[in-house]
Amino acid sequence: MKKEDIRITKTKRDLHQALMALMTEIPFEKITVSQLCERALVNRMTFYKYYTDKYDLLQSAVDSVIETVAERHAAANAGSPSDNPVRFCATLTETVIEECLAKKDLIEAMVRQDNSLLTEIVTNSIRRSVELLIEALAERNPTKYPVRAISSFITGGASQTVVRWLTQPSPYTKEMFLESATRLVSDLLKSGVFFENKIPCED
Repeated sequence: MKKEDIRITKTKRDLHQALMALMTEIPFEKITVSQLCERALVNRMTFYKYYTDKYDLLQSAVDSVIETVAERHAAANAGSPSDNPVRFCATLTETVIEECLAKKDLIEAMVRQDNSLLTEIVTNSIRRSVELLIEALAERNPTKYPVRAISSFITGGASQTVVRWLTQPSPYTKEMFLESATRLVSDLLKSGVFFENKIPCED
């Protein structure tokens, strides 16, 4: 696969950053392509060369964040889902929470805006990523329920838990929340709730 030109990558990154910055300032539905171009220092022709509209840009930005999380997780030498599923998912949970913390202002802004379409785009992208992970785990251990049902259940519960922790007063510190979240993920995997057999935990 041919590697994308670095100038194109930079332009897309600048537009992603412009969108996320503007979303912390004004509602998504009020953001215009002109504002995005002005913030990213690109012209409208360049914008439309890569994106159909701001919704297409949003999808690209969300996919980019998910890709960044995957790359950070891989760099931590967590191995593959089949090597040690429990440890893999626990460290992935930590990486996701760290990324959410880094984008706390953006998440708070999205919650305030309460935009159903915005939420749907983000949630569907996350659900699909979870779905791919479960499919990888299911290669060695069949699931008890449809993969999509499990991924939707996990995505909904995890999203609400993280959002509430980030946006509402909580007695949990970052360290306490991370420890609790990773323990919950580990316990769920080892319990046999989702898979035909309990997943062993390797030290």
